[in-house]
Amino acid sequence: MRTGGSNRRTGSKALIAFLAISFAVATVTALQPTGHASADPFEPLNGPSVQLTQAEKDFLDQKGNITMLIDPDWEPYELVTEDGEFIGIAADLLDLIAERIGINLELVPTDDWPHTLEKAEAGEADMVGFLTQTPQREEFMIFTEVYFSDPVVFITREEHEFITNPAALSDVTVALPEGTSIEQRLNQDYPDFNIVTTEREADVFQMIEDREADMTLRSLTMAAYNIKAGGWFNLKIAGQYPDYDNDFRIGVLNNQTILVDILNKGIATLTPQEVQEIVNQHISIEFILGTERDYGPLISIALISVLIIGFTLFWNHQLRRFNSEMAESEAALKSMGERLASDNEALSQAHSALEQANRKLNILSSITRHDILNQLMVIQGYLDLSGDSEGSGLPKPYLDRMGTAARSIQNQIEFTRQYEQLGVRDPVWTSISGLIGEIATGEMPVNDGCGGLEVYADLMLKKVFFNLYENTLRHAKGATRIDVRCRREGDDIIISWEDDGPGIPDGMKSDIFERGFGNNTGFGLFLTREILAITGITLTENGRHGEGARFEMTVPGRMCRFSGDAA
Repeated sequence: MRTGGSNRRTGSKALIAFLAISFAVATVTALQPTGHASADPFEPLNGPSVQLTQAEKDFLDQKGNITMLIDPDWEPYELVTEDGEFIGIAADLLDLIAERIGINLELVPTDDWPHTLEKAEAGEADMVGFLTQTPQREEFMIFTEVYFSDPVVFITREEHEFITNPAALSDVTVALPEGTSIEQRLNQDYPDFNIVTTEREADVFQMIEDREADMTLRSLTMAAYNIKAGGWFNLKIAGQYPDYDNDFRIGVLNNQTILVDILNKGIATLTPQEVQEIVNQHISIEFILGTERDYGPLISIALISVLIIGFTLFWNHQLRRFNSEMAESEAALKSMGERLASDNEALSQAHSALEQANRKLNILSSITRHDILNQLMVIQGYLDLSGDSEGSGLPKPYLDRMGTAARSIQNQIEFTRQYEQLGVRDPVWTSISGLIGEIATGEMPVNDGCGGLEVYADLMLKKVFFNLYENTLRHAKGATRIDVRCRREGDDIIISWEDDGPGIPDGMKSDIFERGFGNNTGFGLFLTREILAITGITLTENGRHGEGARFEMTVPGRMCRFSGDAA
């Protein structure tokens, strides 16, 4: 064709039973052979016949072979072997389309992708077999419907943080192969990114490995294939490009609209099962019966994943139970209010406490889902990659990364346990100087100007000062010191936390306290303000950009005392 307890005990027992059943199902499922245990090459399924009009038949009879351009070196999509054979995912899909509509495809040889685009623009073939539609390409070709779609992901070094908001990135260098549609999309969406291009796909990954570039953007299938095939164990999939997938089509040259119509009829016969069959032939995760394998690492990974899912479901069950109990308490308080109408102030305070507790549970639920699901994505991603590995064991870098993700989940769960206690116990008098002495690690000097000031605050006040210290170390580039000062303003006491770093731009002073803002977890300053609000303390940022950041805590006078004033 071509050349190419009681309640709690009950909940605990239910959780244990769920985990046991889930682990058994997950393990059995993982160890069963897939439908593609055989290593036989892909055999196309019998597809529906395509009905062509007489004009379409006459057109094909007159044309003879349909000449086609492809990228000769773009595994696992397209590759021309040394023997001149065209292989890959795109090759098999095009084979199936051509078979259904009864045409012969003739490969037009090219040296590389830029050479392919050059010949396409010159109209030296009938079609380009596998590419995305862009405004620039629409100038010299027309496109069929999509016949393969793949999400676009960020590839970075292992130490890079996960990318949830590309707009928050600054001063980054992105490496891309020359002539890709992603380059055109990046120039449109993020013109401040520094883009460097290479001749070969492998050179992109080498530049990231050698720290000559910070990241690249490639399709998920391409990323998984190259990380495995190239042994790039220091690289990782760090997030998905928002609202953009690689939708691959056939580009038809020389304004041959009738050929587009014919090809679309063939594309319409493809089923999702057939497409997945072809993809699995090139990058599938296979378990072959009769072959000795070490399933220990796989079982460990499955157990970790099941435990995470089990914890998430159990925690959601607990949240629903807590909300139900609080609803009952609120109903009881309303009944009490009807009997004790004279005690309006006490009823108002109790209602306020219920609202505060409800809000805290909502925050906790959001944080838990956000962070646990992020880490679950990491585990699942490396689980997919590990299944492709050759040999009897799982590569150590994958296991190391799984361990790191699991530890991160453990730390996050521990934090939610601490946050659950927020506002539950009575506030205590806390020495500001004592807190400064506890949180300062020596990485940056902290000058204490608050003397014997004590604040009546939640037990998590230490977490507030720790978050401010970590925030300075992480974001105040070039800062050399931190000054903590206290002053009286009317009846209130102002505690200021100041550094001599670059400060915060005026347009971001309110945004930094929003949940999800920033490049890290996005909860630090948001949670800091929430902790302080438990006892009526407010937090603002009043520094000058270019002179340093200044966070000011306004403490009501009744919540302050100096050590000599203590009874």
